[in-house]
Amino acid sequence: MSRNQFLGSTELLDPRTKVIFLVVFSILAILLDGVLVMCLCLLSGLGLVLSQPRSRRRVGSLIILLFVGTWATAYSQGLFYDQYPRTPILTLIPRTLPVVGPLTDGIFLYQEGVLYGLRQSIRFSMVVIIGAFVVTTTQPRDLLLGLVRLGVPFPIAFMVITAIRYLPMLAKETEIVFRSQQLRGARHFHANPVTTLRYLIGVVRPILVHNIRRTTKMSEAIESRSFSSQNFAKRTYLNELNFRLQDWLLVFVLMVSLITVSILKLSYWAYTTGIFYADWLKPFYTFTREML
Repeated sequence: MSRNQFLGSTELLDPRTKVIFLVVFSILAILLDGVLVMCLCLLSGLGLVLSQPRSRRRVGSLIILLFVGTWATAYSQGLFYDQYPRTPILTLIPRTLPVVGPLTDGIFLYQEGVLYGLRQSIRFSMVVIIGAFVVTTTQPRDLLLGLVRLGVPFPIAFMVITAIRYLPMLAKETEIVFRSQQLRGARHFHANPVTTLRYLIGVVRPILVHNIRRTTKMSEAIESRSFSSQNFAKRTYLNELNFRLQDWLLVFVLMVSLITVSILKLSYWAYTTGIFYADWLKPFYTFTREML
């Protein structure tokens, strides 16, 4: 069976469906507070990434990025958490340490802050994973057409696609600069943070210069092809987009899920603030408090 005959393949999804998927997941990442449900959404997104050969090749880098981001967020939130109650689980600088201790009143890692940081990291990871799925399984021209057909103004859609196309080039160029400097004997990470910062600035400089040159060439190429605000309404496209059965089904499931979660969260908010309460909604209040 050829790829075009494989009905269940997500590559056959309309680009608009994928954009809606990303938007719904982004809203759910804001609305949801239950760790279990957020983890299920995260795992479903990771399953989508693993199901596609194009995105599967980058899953290792994606997991490393998310792991580093999760660790950094949890650690920083654990250090600077200022809500009460808070439980110290690690003492970095005791209050009794001369000079520094009295000045800082001690520096501790708080359990509640770590858990809060983990929750925020899951929200971020949900959006990043679905974004990676959309970008790696959709041609830029199709994604551009999908955004335009969803009503996004063409200049904004064009800027979004240009930024997306820059990301893999930027990552590849960063890797080349790192490798070339390492071949010349450079070590980028040292015990001294000032030395590390100096070497990292040395990495950023050639990348920045090269991207300024590339942007200049791109702007000249765009202008030479008569790219102007007067031509947006006259644009035509070689391929047109058509919603199929799997697109309608997925969009329906996404909309129902989003509306259901929104109604449950709104009802629970009205209950906790004393605006509205009904006895027959008790099971829904319990479910929302425990799961959502």
